Amino acid sequence: MTPQSFSFFLHVAMYSASHGFNAVYNEIQQRYAERKQIMNVVRKHEDKSKKRKAKKN
Repeated sequence: MTPQSFSFFLHVAMYSASHGFNAVYNEIQQRYAERKQIMNVVRKHEDKSKKRKAKKN
């Protein structure tokens, strides 16, 4: 393997690794945002349920 071909291989490997890392990181961030949104909906529902129960009692 010539130094030029090794350099090219290394460049491509590093680019692919960083690109893959960014894709995974973005996916994790998106899932975190979705979970946070779901938790907010659940909390609002729980608050409404507590208020309804308090009114009944």
